[in-house]
Order: sequence, then C-alpha cells, then structure tokens
Amino acid sequence: MQGNTFKKLLLGSAMACLMTAPAQAGYVNWSGPWASIGIGGIVMNADANVSASRDEQFNVDLDVLGQDILDATLFPLSEQQSLNIDGSSDAGVMGQVALGWDQRLGDSNFLLGVFGSFDFYDVESKFSSQTSATGGAPSIEIGLNPCEAIDGCGEGIVTLILLPVIGASVLNDIRDERIDIEGKVQQDYAWALGGRMGWIWDNTFMTYFGAAWTRTSIDGHVSFNIADPFCGPDSICSSFNSPTSIKLDLDEDVDGYKLMLGGEYGIGHGMGGSWFLRGEAAYADFDGITEVFNGNKSQTLFTLQPDVPANVLVVDVVRQINEQAQASIDKEDYSVHAAIVYKLGGAAPVPVK
Repeated sequence: MQGNTFKKLLLGSAMACLMTAPAQAGYVNWSGPWASIGIGGIVMNADANVSASRDEQFNVDLDVLGQDILDATLFPLSEQQSLNIDGSSDAGVMGQVALGWDQRLGDSNFLLGVFGSFDFYDVESKFSSQTSATGGAPSIEIGLNPCEAIDGCGEGIVTLILLPVIGASVLNDIRDERIDIEGKVQQDYAWALGGRMGWIWDNTFMTYFGAAWTRTSIDGHVSFNIADPFCGPDSICSSFNSPTSIKLDLDEDVDGYKLMLGGEYGIGHGMGGSWFLRGEAAYADFDGITEVFNGNKSQTLFTLQPDVPANVLVVDVVRQINEQAQASIDKEDYSVHAAIVYKLGGAAPVPVK
C-alpha cells in the first residue's frame, strides 16, 4: 500500500512539473552534446510465482538366499504448494548521470536526440508466505517375485508381519505440515541506451518523449522450508526427521525497455553552452528470471539381518525423498527525477515561430 501511494505521488509530481511553463525570456541552444546529473525517487515492483513440492516413499526389499523376494512401496506421500505473490514493492532514492546529443531540425520546433544513462540506487523487495501443504492419499504397492530358488515360501510369513507393523507406524506418524516461503529481490543499478523526440514550445521550454533499451542486475534469493510430515521432533522416529530446506539464489543480468516523459527549461548561458533544468518520469519493465531446483535424498531407516548364515534373510527399509522448487520473478520500476543539464555549443539559437 505504501509503495502504491508513493508511486502515485512521484508520478503526480512529475506531471505537475512538466505542465509548468517557464517565464524566462531569451534564447538557448537546443542542439549539441550534453551531460546531466540528477536525483529523484524510484519504486521497484516485483511479482513472484513460486512453487515447491516434496514427494517421498518407503521402499521395503526382502532378500532370501540372495533372491529378491519382495519389493514393496509403502505410503507414497506428496506435498506441494504453488502461489503468486503480486505487487511486492519498495521505494528509495535514486541518482542518475547521463550523456547525450540533441539536434534541432532546422528552424522547426522538432528535436531528436540520443542518450545513454546510468541510474544507481538501493531498493529491495521482500515477501513471505506460510501455507498448508496438500498431500496425496497414502497407498501400498507390492511386487512379489517367485520363490524359485527356495524350497517353499515360508519366508512370506515375515512379509505378513512386517508390512502391517511398518504400515501402522507410518500412518501413526503422518501429520499435516506447512511450507514456509520467503524471498528477497534487490536492485542496485540500471543503465540505458535510447533516443528521444522533443517539441520546443517557446524559446526556453521543451517537452519530450523517450524510449530506451535498459539492463539491470537482479540479486536476491527465495527460500523454501517444508517440515517432515512423517517423523516430527517429538515422534518415536525423530532421529529420522528430515525436513526439506531449499534456497534458490537470484543473481542475473536482465534486459528490458524504458519509457520516459519529461520537460527541459532553459535557465541561461555560461561556460560556452546552455544550462537547463529537467524533470522526468519513467517506467521500466524487465525480462523475468526463473530458477529451478531438483534434488533427492535417500535415508536408510533400518536393515534387518537375523543371526543366520550370511544372506539367508535380509530386509531393508529405505526412505526416498524427492524435492523440487521453482521461482519466477518479474520486475518493473517507476521513477521520477530532477536534473541539471549542460549542453555544449550547438547551432545558433533560433526563435520559435
């Protein structure tokens, strides 16, 4: 809310400045190379689309005499969350230095120019969200292999005992958890190359419209934290607690476009050229960036190997966790600034008709 209010004040002040006509008489040189330095305010607006997911399952393997007798997948669990975070804004003070060249078209009121500018500031946008994870329904998938290498399948009794015990334990410990998401987008500078077209209203006042290609560097991060839905800190299996913690680093140069509306007021001559006061309002839109994380981890809950000859009976219970996260960031800037401009030499002053 504060960012939107500040944005309206900035743009309103700029338009008021541009509609104020100068009263000073005399002529100034509109053509020639120029340099400017200015100060103003900027509002950075960042929109984020973020998503995170955690899928896991318990794999039970039963080997008898080296033969794979049982493969069971217990209770696949799924947690996922996707949300849009719009209008996360921050306002700050900006400075600008620029160089350019203007050319008045003969004795007409038109002016064309090219320029390059560098803006510097320190603004950052922060966002956070805590939301409930939605999970899939638990299930069991069992694959039994023939007991070709064994005289009978009496070991299946072990299966009938293990699966209900493990299954009951898993169900007892599953709980709803939350996904915590927090992020920061920071911008320190932007530079632009473009052109402008102006209209000279009288001997000392001009308004213009400009467009430019611009580039900036986006820094920041997005962090995801998903609690373990199976083994909480106080559960009987707390030693196997394995929460998901993912951090996506944002560090990328992005391109965009910039539109400007401004006015210049000639305030006099000196040092071989003309001096102006400039007021400008600008809007910049930048390409989005996307960062993706995909990872997995395995956790052996236990291995059961009774005191019998080697490899006669082995039971492994392994927990497999797959983690994913994605963050897409779009950014735009609103700014207004005032500057002092020095224009060197140029064509002889021509009165406005």
